[in-house]
Amino acid sequence: MVDYAAAATDFRAGRVMARSFSTLFRNIVPFGLLALVLTSPTYVYHILTGSGDPLAEEVGLSVEPFIIFVAEILLGYIVTAALVYGTIQDLRNERASVGDCLSKGLSLMFPVLGVAIVSGLLTGLATLAFVIPGIIVAIMLWVVIPVAVVEQRGLESLPRSAELTKGYRWPIFFLFLMLFVILIGVGMVMGVIATAIMAAGMDSSGGFSTPALTGLIATEWIISAFISALSAVLAAVTYHDLRVAKEGADTSQIAAVFD
Repeated sequence: MVDYAAAATDFRAGRVMARSFSTLFRNIVPFGLLALVLTSPTYVYHILTGSGDPLAEEVGLSVEPFIIFVAEILLGYIVTAALVYGTIQDLRNERASVGDCLSKGLSLMFPVLGVAIVSGLLTGLATLAFVIPGIIVAIMLWVVIPVAVVEQRGLESLPRSAELTKGYRWPIFFLFLMLFVILIGVGMVMGVIATAIMAAGMDSSGGFSTPALTGLIATEWIISAFISALSAVLAAVTYHDLRVAKEGADTSQIAAVFD
């Protein structure tokens, strides 16, 4: 049995990232399945309607893109809440089922969404002022969603996140940079795959065949689910290790709220 609390008394960005990857891949089937299922409606819609065709023309105005956008946001935060719960359970050497994670994510959807909206607005406004203040605010609020899930503080999750990250913002900044580099790498891989699919699937008229379009959307779906899962697990592990390093909490105390 791994004693994660004992290993996290000294908060280190590299260790948090390594533990996040090990946690994700240890639970790749339930976490991956959950992320794929919860993000499926928008991608299934694109596949069925062909709206993901990069050469498709926009016809008039429609409320559908707005509905899809809102659905993606809602589903994304359900994924985050569900996987934060699953990650904390894993860190205390217990496996949460897909059903348990989904139930927790759905039960906390609206509180988490409220916190996320306020957090996003604050980060966006700070970024409009200048990039550096935006990054600082993002780092201060790095664990706001795990706080909302585990401690269920509502909007008080924002100052609580700022409190937890205080004194550890440089390591969290390095986490931010590592995640940014990973996203760039994933984006490059996606670009190569997309180029190959489009080149293979282009027909004589210059359009794309249905199998090619479906493959392109499916690839984007899988990569998007992976990024969502990694981001959620990373936030949860960061929150866990901050609680251990700053407050001397152990994993069982952190997860006790779920008992």
